[in-house]
Amino acid sequence: DDRSSFMDEAIPLLRRLLSEEHVSYTGRHFAVKDATVQPRPHQKNGPPFWVGGWKNIALRRAARLGDAWFPGPTASLNDILRCKDVYVQEMKRLCKKLPKLPIMRDVYVAETTEKAFHESEVSFVHTYQRDYSSSEHPLISGLKLSFMEWAEDRFIIGSPSDVIEEIDRYRKNGFNYAVLRLALRKLSTEKVLSSIRLVGEKVIPHLSEKDAEGI
Repeated sequence: DDRSSFMDEAIPLLRRLLSEEHVSYTGRHFAVKDATVQPRPHQKNGPPFWVGGWKNIALRRAARLGDAWFPGPTASLNDILRCKDVYVQEMKRLCKKLPKLPIMRDVYVAETTEKAFHESEVSFVHTYQRDYSSSEHPLISGLKLSFMEWAEDRFIIGSPSDVIEEIDRYRKNGFNYAVLRLALRKLSTEKVLSSIRLVGEKVIPHLSEKDAEGI
């Protein structure tokens, strides 16, 4: 569809704009003449491109055009691992080295497991049951689940020790970078800041230095 062809054309063009100082290009969707980007990226060849997507065509595009596949927070671990298999197989077909893999998860941390689930329920139900479920998301469009069903293998909720254990589970499944979204809807600023503080004080110090670089 048009979105696919836009992505197929946009990513190589963006790479050129971020690695070259004078770019001219005419294609189906884009045309630029002697274009440049300022300020220039810190990386010599531009920043890495993490490409998302859940359908097989999108996963293969991530392998072909991206520097890594970047799964968002909406999918369960089972769905993520299924998609990861498609991505890995395409990387092998293209004879490309498998990169370090990032993953994004929605997270809420409190002093105890019970408190974390109690305080975050309204936020997660609003975000997933009312927002994501009503979208055209290829994995969860129209899905109606209870809070605990949504949470299973999808959210990271609990005490600092719970979070450490969950991050370790993703690491054992081949993910090297964790992008943790802690500013969730319907949560007070006080609760968000408390969750962030607990991650900084109780979670990251328990990870090795190498792991912490990817948080």
